[in-house]
Amino acid sequence: MLRKQRFTIVFLSLAALLAGLLGFTASNNSATSSSSEKLLTKLPANEFTASKYSEEFYLLEIELLNSGVDSVSFARKLNNLNSEFEKDYLAALLNYKLGHYEAAFQLLFKYLSILPELYKYYDKLVDAARITGNLDSVREKLKIESSGESNFTNYLSALIYSSEGKFNESKNILKKRIDAGFSSKENLYLLAANYRSTGDYEEGLETLLKAESLCSDKDPYIVKIINAQGTFYYLSGFYDKALELYEKAHSIALQTGNVIDELKASGNLAIIDDLYGDVDAARKKLNIAIERTKKINDKELLAFLYSELGVSFTYTNNLIEARNNYRESLKLFSEIKNEERLSYLASNIASLYLQQANYEAALENYEKGLKFAGKNILAQTLNLIGIADVYSNVSNYSKAINY
Repeated sequence: MLRKQRFTIVFLSLAALLAGLLGFTASNNSATSSSSEKLLTKLPANEFTASKYSEEFYLLEIELLNSGVDSVSFARKLNNLNSEFEKDYLAALLNYKLGHYEAAFQLLFKYLSILPELYKYYDKLVDAARITGNLDSVREKLKIESSGESNFTNYLSALIYSSEGKFNESKNILKKRIDAGFSSKENLYLLAANYRSTGDYEEGLETLLKAESLCSDKDPYIVKIINAQGTFYYLSGFYDKALELYEKAHSIALQTGNVIDELKASGNLAIIDDLYGDVDAARKKLNIAIERTKKINDKELLAFLYSELGVSFTYTNNLIEARNNYRESLKLFSEIKNEERLSYLASNIASLYLQQANYEAALENYEKGLKFAGKNILAQTLNLIGIADVYSNVSNYSKAINY
C-alpha cells in the first residue's frame, strides 16, 4: 500500500549460529506455538505442503516468521530436521531476518540447481540477490540449470525482471505461462503486482480474483490476496470497498494466527482511518503494529509502518514527527534496497521540504525519487508532479510545463 502525504558480511552456517549470534527473544512463546498450530491446520494439502516437506519444517517456518526467536536455540531446532534443504532454507530465513543477507543468499543459491518446488524459496532468493547485488549470478545460473520451461523457472525469471523494475518483461513471461494453462496463485499474484506497478489497476484486480479462486478457504495465502485486493480498490478511489477487504483480511489473519498479514492489514486500516479523519485511531493502530513488528524483526513491514505513521503526522501538520518517521523508514528500505518504496518515500520527504519552502532540498529528493521509480508509473507520476510543483513555486513556469 502506498499513499502520498498531504503535502563485511560473514557467511553464517548453522555452526556459526550455534556458536553465539546475538538473537532476539520472543515476548510470548505460548502465543507463538498457538500461531504455528493455527496456521499449520490451514495449510492446503497439495504438493507444496506436507507431501513435499515435513510438518516440523512448516512449524519452524511459522515460528520464525511470526515471532521473535532466540537465534541460537532456533538453530539447534534445525538440526532435528532430516532434509538438508529444509535446514538451509530456514537457516537462510534466519540469516535474512538478522540482516546477514550474503549468508542468506549463499544458503539459498546452492539449491537453485535442483529447482526446489517451493515458490517462496524463489521469492527470498531474489530478495537476497537484489540486496547483495547477485541478480546476475542467479540469472546466469538459471540459464545453465534450466532444461526447459516450468512454473518455477518462469516464476524466477519473472521475479528477476520485476525486481529490476522491468515490469512489462515480467508480465509477458507470466502471461505466456498462464495462457498456456499453467496458473498458480503465486504467478497470478506476481502478475497482479506488476499490473499495480504499471498502473493497470483493473487488470490487477481481475488477476487477484483469479488467484483467489485457486485458494481453498483453509489456504493462508488467501489473506495476502485479500489485502492486495483492498489496495487495488484504494488506489482506484473505492475506499469503502478497500476498508471492507482490509477488515476481512485482518479478521482471517487473526483467526489463523498469521501475524505478518494481520499487521499489514492493521497498517492498511490505519490508512483508511487517516483518510476518514480519525488520525488518533490511525496512529494507535500504527504504533501498536510498529512495536509488535519490532519483536518479529520484519524490516520491510516495519519500514512500511514507519512510512505510514509519517504520512499520518502530515495530516495534522506535525512535520518534525513526520520527518522522524520517514527517516526510520528510509534507513530500513535502504538496507533492503527496495527502490519502489524508496521512490515513494523520497516523494513524501520532498513534499515536506516543499511545504517549508526549501525548494533545493525538495527538488533533490524528487529527483532521487524519480531515479528510484524506474518504470513504475505511479512512482514516476508522483515525483514528476512534485518537480513541476517546485518549479512553479520558484516561478520557473517553462520548466514546470516540461514536467
